[in-house]
Amino acid sequence: MSNVVLYEIPPSPNNIKVRIALNYKKIPYERSAINPVDRADLVKLSGQPLTPVLKHGDTVMFDSSAILRYIEANFRQGPSIFSTESNEIRMIEDFEHHGRGRLLRPIAMTFGEFFAGEKNVDTLHAASKMMHEETERLEKTLAGKKYLVGEKLTIADIVSVPAVYYAMVSEKEVGDHPIKQFFHANLHLGEGRENVRAWVDRVMALDSEG
Repeated sequence: MSNVVLYEIPPSPNNIKVRIALNYKKIPYERSAINPVDRADLVKLSGQPLTPVLKHGDTVMFDSSAILRYIEANFRQGPSIFSTESNEIRMIEDFEHHGRGRLLRPIAMTFGEFFAGEKNVDTLHAASKMMHEETERLEKTLAGKKYLVGEKLTIADIVSVPAVYYAMVSEKEVGDHPIKQFFHANLHLGEGRENVRAWVDRVMALDSEG
């Protein structure tokens, strides 16, 4: 039995980030799905209701950014997801800020329409337009490169990819998953994002939603 447990709501982009990091570093872990309607046990465990929450032995961590840094600092085996170079650290943090902010905004807008029950077409069109605009920088950065910073996967990629993924969910992936069905139908990455698409596929191969 692993002494690492990830408490998650699997479709959430923030949960995807942590799964990618754990899998990339080959850290054994258990998964515990949280009922979005009843989060009392999660509050009891972590003092707050949001996922992901990581339990490592007696240590409990919440907030995906904090968890990613905890993983890097406490599981030194396997590849690093950070950097020891100051210029790369600044770049990672810059992309991370973008990934947690403007890049996540169209995802939040689309989730909002999904949960509203009656979608606003103008809001969904605006979300797709914003996603296309916010990925222009990524497309240029990834020209001739596999990752955003340096020659390997870092937190910059881990934070940014899950948001973009939801703008390019394929028909094959949809199945009977209502959230993926909604995103496939309503949020679009747009044309001219070949580098971004290849990058998302590369990084999402490390996920294990199951």
